[in-house]
Amino acid sequence: MIKKILLLLFLPLVLYSENLSLNSVMSIEDQRATGLDAVSPSQQAAFEAWLGAWTMAVIEKAHTHDSSTNLQGWVDGWAETTRPVVVKRWRHAASRHQTQQEKDFLKEEEDSPSSGTVLARIRNQGEIVELSDGSSWRIADVDKSTTQYWMRKDVITLEKTKVFFPPYRMTNVTRNQRVDVKERVATSVATDDQEGTLQLRSMTRYAEEITLSDGSVWRIAPTDKQRVLRWRLGDQIRPGTTRDVLYPYSLENIDNGDTIKANKK
Repeated sequence: MIKKILLLLFLPLVLYSENLSLNSVMSIEDQRATGLDAVSPSQQAAFEAWLGAWTMAVIEKAHTHDSSTNLQGWVDGWAETTRPVVVKRWRHAASRHQTQQEKDFLKEEEDSPSSGTVLARIRNQGEIVELSDGSSWRIADVDKSTTQYWMRKDVITLEKTKVFFPPYRMTNVTRNQRVDVKERVATSVATDDQEGTLQLRSMTRYAEEITLSDGSVWRIAPTDKQRVLRWRLGDQIRPGTTRDVLYPYSLENIDNGDTIKANKK
């Protein structure tokens, strides 16, 4: 349940609340699994402030839940009325625990992409977003499930926050989605046309087969069809091999980070 709550971070919140201790709602094992055992005191304070506000929001809205509506649809229907209040409260809670190093960090001015930058590619299942200006950004764990579905040429903007975490927020203007960014990372050596890659030329309706720019046709493993359905024509694909007897080939999508299994027809 706690992992589902984390995936809904930064959705509209409704009420003020008391902080909830991280240790009271999550075991040490779960904290390690989600990376929360490694956060700084200010980050933990920020999360505990958010957790309390989110819990009160769920309590307030509980009577509106309909079992015929899925959880995401229910939350998406909430009115955006108090998010700025909660964010302000979160920042206040975090600031009371900031170390001098964190305060110094907040004063630094770092270059960030200007509006109108477009997405170049996604790596590691949504973990790394590479932009057309050459910069690369590591996405917060709770938001990787969102960015993994972003596509090349989506319009991206990035803004520096006034809190220690997240230091940046990224907005996909094309899809009207916003995610938190952990840090800027070393730029990939990838180019628009990488050596050893082919382009996706066509795909059958349900992604049973795809055709690449060299004319080769590939039959996709049934377990990977749903992932291939979100590929776009023109994506760069690098063929490789696997140890799977049934599907001895791999196809790596350089643009979104997917690697799937296939047979060459």
